[in-house]
Amino acid sequence: MSTKLFHTTILILSLCGSIALARTPMGPPTASLDKGKWGIGFHLSKTETDLEFHNTKGTTFFTWDKARDFEIKSVMGRLAYGISDNWEVSIGFGASEAKYKEARSWMDGMSLERLAIDFESDTGFITEIGTRVTLYKDGPLGIGASFQANWTTLDGDYTETTWTDGIFNDAGVGDLESDIFVFQFAPGFIYELFGCINLYCGPLWQWIDGEGEADGQYGSLIGQDGEGDITQDSTFGGLIGFYLDIGSSANVNFEWNETGSSETFVFSIAKNF
Repeated sequence: MSTKLFHTTILILSLCGSIALARTPMGPPTASLDKGKWGIGFHLSKTETDLEFHNTKGTTFFTWDKARDFEIKSVMGRLAYGISDNWEVSIGFGASEAKYKEARSWMDGMSLERLAIDFESDTGFITEIGTRVTLYKDGPLGIGASFQANWTTLDGDYTETTWTDGIFNDAGVGDLESDIFVFQFAPGFIYELFGCINLYCGPLWQWIDGEGEADGQYGSLIGQDGEGDITQDSTFGGLIGFYLDIGSSANVNFEWNETGSSETFVFSIAKNF
């Protein structure tokens, strides 16, 4: 975790008066709060995803139609409330940052051309709203569904460097500003294994929609501007997680979810009151 994101994490935890960690987890598919109860939690996550660019204009940063292994790290605090014994809603706010490196080569006549892109964002913010509902509960088995939407801003500098036949050709620096919206829906079941340990899993539908603008600032990119829509090529996948009670009103959560073009690991801790 970079120093900027570390300092933001400490600030969030200090304001909330607790310690815990979190891109935001879907969590168990069933509601965990009784009517009128509150819950506070914190999450630390890492996501790697392949992003696609559409409706692009210009060439800067959007030279290719896909960014592979785009990495996003997030830390978030979340507040939840039980509308009823079977339905809860939540809101969250935190910080995020991203990294992306990729190099590609191609033949141009008799010459081998190579282009490398290196992007690192500043610390941006991430906000979220979510809800989960219990549809069925019988003994250790619960069935339900969860939905959440979050918005992430990722702004920062990137470099493009080119070589011809292994010889340095040119380099430039640009600025990329992007907004990414993520919508997720996950029905599933949760099963109590050993009293305090619960396993949950189910299918996942994930839709990414965003937009970005890139402006050339220095070197070979001066005067080159570009823009495009940002999406994800695969929207269906699944998730699995462990939900552990560590007291009468506290729990920790480990979750892994994946689609055909993204993978996320999340750790979170929460307390109900």
